[in-house]
Parts: sequence; C-alpha cells; structure tokens
Amino acid sequence: MQAADEPFAYDDLATSSDEAVQKALHAVLLKRKQYQAKAAKQHQKELDIQARSVERAVSMANIGALNEATGKNAPDLRSETSAPIATTPTLKSFQDFYPHPTPIRTNMAHQAIDSAPNAAATTSSTSPAVVKPPPNTPVPALATNTLLPPTPNVGAATFVGLVVVTTAFKHTPPLPDGIRAAATTLHTVLCDPALGGFLNQACKLLVNPSLIEFQSELATFETAVDVQSTFFLIIVTHGVRVVKEPHVGSYLLFSESRVSSVDELVVTSLHEHQLASAIDRIPSQRKLLAFDVCHVQNVLAVTKDDAPPAAIKGRIHEDFARKLLTRLRDLQTQRDVADAKANHLPIKSLPAMHLPVFVLEACHARSQVAVQVDAERQNAFFLRRFIDAFRGAAASPGRRDQFKNWIEDDAKFPYLHARDVVQYVTAAVEFDAYVASARAKKAIEAKDLLTVQFDEAASVREINQTPQLHCDAPDLDFCLGKVPRPPQHSPTPPTLATASMTSLQVEWTMPLDERTPVLGFQLERRGAGPACVAWNLVATRLIHTYEEVVRNRATPATTMTAVGLPADTAFCFRVRARNAGGWGPFSSPSLPVRTLAVSRSIGYSADVLTKRCPQDIVEWMIRYRTFGQVQQVGSEALAQWATAAFKGRAASEPKEAIGGIVDVALNAMKTFTEDVKIQAAAAHLLGAAAHLDIKGWTPAQKAGAKIVLDNVLSKFATFPSAHATGQWALRAITSPPQRRKLGLNEAAMKIQGMYRRRQARQLMATLARALFPQLVDPATGLAYYYDTRTGAATWTPPTRFLLS
Repeated sequence: MQAADEPFAYDDLATSSDEAVQKALHAVLLKRKQYQAKAAKQHQKELDIQARSVERAVSMANIGALNEATGKNAPDLRSETSAPIATTPTLKSFQDFYPHPTPIRTNMAHQAIDSAPNAAATTSSTSPAVVKPPPNTPVPALATNTLLPPTPNVGAATFVGLVVVTTAFKHTPPLPDGIRAAATTLHTVLCDPALGGFLNQACKLLVNPSLIEFQSELATFETAVDVQSTFFLIIVTHGVRVVKEPHVGSYLLFSESRVSSVDELVVTSLHEHQLASAIDRIPSQRKLLAFDVCHVQNVLAVTKDDAPPAAIKGRIHEDFARKLLTRLRDLQTQRDVADAKANHLPIKSLPAMHLPVFVLEACHARSQVAVQVDAERQNAFFLRRFIDAFRGAAASPGRRDQFKNWIEDDAKFPYLHARDVVQYVTAAVEFDAYVASARAKKAIEAKDLLTVQFDEAASVREINQTPQLHCDAPDLDFCLGKVPRPPQHSPTPPTLATASMTSLQVEWTMPLDERTPVLGFQLERRGAGPACVAWNLVATRLIHTYEEVVRNRATPATTMTAVGLPADTAFCFRVRARNAGGWGPFSSPSLPVRTLAVSRSIGYSADVLTKRCPQDIVEWMIRYRTFGQVQQVGSEALAQWATAAFKGRAASEPKEAIGGIVDVALNAMKTFTEDVKIQAAAAHLLGAAAHLDIKGWTPAQKAGAKIVLDNVLSKFATFPSAHATGQWALRAITSPPQRRKLGLNEAAMKIQGMYRRRQARQLMATLARALFPQLVDPATGLAYYYDTRTGAATWTPPTRFLLS
C-alpha cells in the first residue's frame, strides 16, 4: 500500500505561523498523555484485581488442603501449573433449564471430552486432544467467579458468549440503529433457556463500549469459564489498519477511538495482536469468533482539511481473520513448547496441532461491505441471520424420509453445531445480498436513467456479501448451543371436517404462539372402543424448514385425511406439533367420529338416477360438496354422460353445463385430496369433459386441472388405475385431439358427393310437388294436398318427400 492511495497525500500542510504549529503539537501531546495515563491506571487496577483473585485462590486452596487432611470432602487442587487441571465444576448450565438425555457427539479426535461424573479432564503435554489454558491462569474451580458460581461437574457442555456492538463514534461515521437493535435481539435469544441455551450469567452484551470497558469485560472470562465450555464472540464496529512500522496491523475502533494520528490510534483502539492475546487467555476449549467490521469502503474523512495520515487506511487488512487465527495458533504453540521443556520432552515429538477455533468475517475484507438496506426490516443481515440460526434455522434437519419430511439427525440433536451455524449464516447472508441487489437494480430500471445521479447508479450496480470462514481443519465441528425447546403447548383436539365410507378428514388449530415457529404436524388415530389402546400413525404432514416458514411464508396445513378405514366405524384422533427442536406433546383425544355406512352410499347411487339432466347432478354435487360419496357417485355419473355425448348417444347440453361440470370436478379433487376413489372418478370426468368440449374451458380451469392432475400422478403412483386415469385426463387437456386435414383428392371427392346429393334432393322435391300438388278448397278457402296416384287428399304436406 502506497501513500498515493490516500487523497491529498502529496499536499503540503500549510500553517499560518510557527506559534500555531507549536500549539497544535502541544495539544496532541497533551491528549496522548491523558489517554496513556488513563489506560495505565485502568491496567494497574486490573492487575490489582487479578492479584487479589490469586490471593483468594491460594487461601481457598489452603482451606481445601486442611479439610482434606481432616477427612472432609474437598475439591482436588493442583498447585503446579503444568499439572493436569481439574474439570471446572458446573452447578448451573443450560442442562438445568432444559435437560436432555442425548450426550454430545463429535467427530474430531481433539474434541473428545471425558464426561464421566467426578472424572478429571487430564491434559497431556504430548496430546493435542485438549487446548491447555495459559500457564498463569488460576485454577478455575478456585478463582473468584463474577459470572458463574462454583458448581459440581455434570459432564455437560456450557456455552458462554460476548456480543459487542459499536454504532456511535465521535470521530468516524456512525452505524445504523438497526444494528444495535439486532445485537440486542441476538443477546436475548442467546440467553433464552428455550432458544440459545447460553448461561445467563456468562453471556454479556456491550453497546458502544470504550476500549477499557471492552478489555475489562473480556478479561472476566479468563477466570469465569472452564475448559469444557464453548466461547462465542461477535464484534460489530469499524476497522482500520496501519501500514507503517512499528504499529503495522489492523485495529478495531470503539466509540472514543481517534484516527487523526497513528499514536492516538494505537492508544484508543485495539490491535489485532492484543485481541488475539485476550482471546487466547480465555480457557474455553472451543471458540467461534465473528467479526462485522467492514461497513463502508473507507471510514476515514476524505476532505482536504480533515485528511488522515497516509499511514492509516480506512479499512482492515484483507487477511485480518487469517492473521488473527495464525496469532492464536502461535500462542498455543508457545505454550505447548513451554510445557514440553518443563516436562523434559523433545519438542519434535509434539504432534501437529489443529486449533478448535472458527473465525468468521461478515464479508470479504478487501472488496465487499456489509449490506445495509431497509433499516427497519432488512438491516444488519449478518446479525439477523445469527438470530435465525439460534432460533432454529441452523438446527440440522438430518435428511428427508420417503414422504419428503425432515427427520432429526440423532448424531447432532439436541445441540446446535458450529459448522451448521456457519454454513447457514454464510449461505443466507449471500442470498440476502443477492435479493437486495436484484431489488436495487429493479428500482433503478424503473426510474428514468437520465435523471439518476451517477453515484446513485454506481451504489446499486452490484451488491455482494460473502462471509469468509477461516479454520485449521476442514472437518472441525463442535457444539455451539442448544436447539430450540420443542413446543410446550399442544394443538386443539381434532374435529371432523368431512366423512366418507372409507375416509375421515379432521382439522385442528395451531398451538399458542411459541418462540420458534411450528414447522409441521403429526396425526394419530385409534378405535373408539374401550379395548382400543394403541395409537396408529395416520400421516406426518410435510415438515417444512425454518427458512420456508419464516422467510417464504409457508404455512403448515392443519387438516389431514385418514384413508382406508372400514365403513360405519368410530375413531379417535390426536395431533402434535413440531418445531426446529423436535416434537411437542400430543393433544387430548378427539371425540369419536364415524365413517359413513354402506347403505348410505347405496342411497347416493339411487339418488343420482333420479336426476333428469347433468345440470341437476351438478347442483346436487354443489349442495353436498363436503360429502365424499356424493362427489364420487356424481363424478362417475357425469363422466358416463360426457362419454355418451362425445359419441353422439346423449342429448346435447348448453355450453354452460361444461363449465359447471369442470368446476365440480376440480372442487372434489381439491377437497378430498387423500381419497383415491374420488380422485380417480373426478380425473375421469375431467378427461371426458375435455374430449367433449375443451374449447369451452376457461384458462383458469385448464391451469387448475393441470395442477390437480399432476398431484394425482405424484401422490398415487402406487395406484395403477388412478395413475393411468390421471395420465389419460392430463393428455386430453394438454394435447386435445386435432381434426384430420383432408387431402386435395379427398376434398374434391367430398365436394363432388355433396353436389350430387344436393341435385338429388332438388330432383326429389320437384317430383314430390308433381305427385302431391297443393290445391285450394273453393268452399272453405283452405289449402290441401292431392295425391295424383291414388286420389287421396290430406291437410298436411308429405314431409317425407317434400324436402325443402
């Protein structure tokens, strides 16, 4: 990076006099001394606090040793820092709020955790299985804990986190208020026992903190968490970098950070090495670090009067995340080497180390910025997608069964895994940026391009945001939180919607509002008699994903149909709901509902025979649209009439009848979606109506028929008769038969035949008029016809011969 990259880099700094220069330098030095004094004072205060913590730890160790000597129970304490460190006892964890019998499962050797009760988590200096805490870290079980109380080990993972957001800056542009609101919501979700599962005492939110406040809060995690925990850090702020020695590197800015000089920047902001050292001192074995520090192309002033120094660039280094991860790895390697030397082990025997740390950047640090569109709804894509992830969007759905329903991944439930969270956030943010780019382009295209300013057009020319993930191992994964708690409320008991001889359709209402959306339902049935105790699965309605329900507005269906039931039999139903965390409780059993009797079905067949015309059958089907047997019998009768009319053996009906027939067939197929007999009868009716008069159909009827017939083909593939009928009807609608075109010779012969038939009819009419002349009776004045062959007379014309 050259100084020429910055504007006004070669402009001379003009001053009015030497006295003004002296005053300016004196003011800068005075402010720098004030900041240095304040930082030194705060640092000394932190050292005093740590010293007192160590003193208390030593005193508690002495008390524990005394209790052990007298036969009392006491924790196992180790005085040497190189000795194995006892597992931090945990009294409160998310397991206490929401117990679950499934243990943590991981697929990485260096993530294995001994979860046996009262077992010490030993750390060998030659094994990379467990990341060791820094040498000077006090024993966690004895340290003064400002976040977590000392508790016994329950063998469960704990999750701690820190959400840091800075939106108000004194010397750099502010960030939108939507970012602050999103950070607050994320902290609330993390601390919610029913959602994120982070410990309330160990999940902090910092809004517009100073550098000292951030360092102090981050330092509390050094003695407040155990090795078994997972640490989650997300920072949203501005970032800059220095390109000249001795302060080269990236810096994170805070509310009071100054960028007018390198010296002030060093004192009032956080260097990447300082951040790495502070994170490294946190003893948590697994860490996920997320950074959203690229909100504009350049956070520095670009005017001539306020031009920053050439050594300061208004953006972090493009390899900020990689350098941070490398620094963390170097610090861990230094500890391993020190331990090896202390234990007199050869350094070459140390195995290759894979740091269990994810570093996620909100966008590419060199060429992209975090998308900020529509501050009320779509601002802060990065934070919003983390909120969705912990509300269930990142819960691993496992795979789909043969009914296209999501089923749980037993290897991961009931935990959220870091790689699933990262993959979801990355894909979702990239898609959000694509949608924002498409909307912006449409908005520009809708305007008059001649009236759009150049900078406005350039700002929406292309919107890209691709989060960048950095980690040591491609198969690294660990638990990052709990999946949402399953629904605590059940739906209402099912009630009868429609009944037929072999099926029952029931419906219910959604359960009370939950903190995470309902994704689907499961229906079970049993007989209504006292001897019927076993519940049988009716169906599991299509289980959607969190993204489909929340973002795509898909609503799980609240009706299902039980098919293949015996006639005149009573059944009870119950239903339960599912969210991203699993299945909730079943509802109370419904009141007994009964299928129709066989005699009633025979009565419908007799009723349809009394109908005089197809229009009467249509009206009958409309009147009893919720009776499945009526729809089946009526569709079969109308299909027979349409087939006969097509072959010319039935009386013709007006065109309006065709439209009514199609409508009742579509209504029957949409109402009784699970009844294969009704679907087959209605499909037969649609095919016959298409053969009879496809031109009388409206475009909406054609489109609706294609949809329902496609559904028949996909749903009833195992029913040969219904499937074949659906194929035939769909072919009749999409490819109606065309009239055969006549050839020239055939057309000439037909015309010649028609001409001869006309001549024959004219000759016959002339002959009839000669044989039956019309005469007038002189007495009455009435006309009559006289047969010249027999002499008979008649008042009516001989229509058999007198052809017009």
